[in-house]
Amino acid sequence: SESMAQRLGIPAILWGEEEARRWLLEIEDGRHSAPAPLIAVWGSAGAPGATTLAMRLARELAKSRSVVLLDADFVAPSVSELMGLPVDHSGLLGALRVARNDSPPWESVLACAEPVANSASLHVLSGIWPGGLGRLEAGAMEALLETILANGLAVVGDVRSSLGAGAQTPEKSAVDAILGQARQVFWVSRATDLGVSRLVRDWNLLSEMTDGAENSILLR
Repeated sequence: SESMAQRLGIPAILWGEEEARRWLLEIEDGRHSAPAPLIAVWGSAGAPGATTLAMRLARELAKSRSVVLLDADFVAPSVSELMGLPVDHSGLLGALRVARNDSPPWESVLACAEPVANSASLHVLSGIWPGGLGRLEAGAMEALLETILANGLAVVGDVRSSLGAGAQTPEKSAVDAILGQARQVFWVSRATDLGVSRLVRDWNLLSEMTDGAENSILLR
């Protein structure tokens, strides 16, 4: 059997049920101990489906590890509404205020998040409407993300802000922090001339911040 396995390129043979159980446990332990990812989903203007993608990714990840779904769409936030959570809950703002402290307590950060029904591993941080983010809170976004990731939770961010000319706004600063730490970025837009032109504009303005991430473009 070993010589046949070598010829076929099979790296290991499991002799019996006990070895198979140990092998499966090693895979499971490795999956849960893998570094927590930060996935950002950027949606160009025109409701292209970025929020839906972010929610689906978060739910899928939550099957194997704890996840925080971050509603950082500062133009038209909708995660709470779509997931049946209180839309007036300002959990993200509270978490950012906690993160402004040195070594913010994890329990205080997690207490700001809304748990999702039927998924004990998924929590949502949302509740910042256009114009509702202050500079001090925006400056704490990087610390908040580091605290969540350091505690082993993955982060999926639904991300968007106004990119018009002008001074650096708090929303832009928060988006910069998210994209700068993301390991995977999905760029979502419509497969129309207008949708592609908006995506190209966004890409030109933001892609420098995602050099260290794996970038994927989705046109629908």
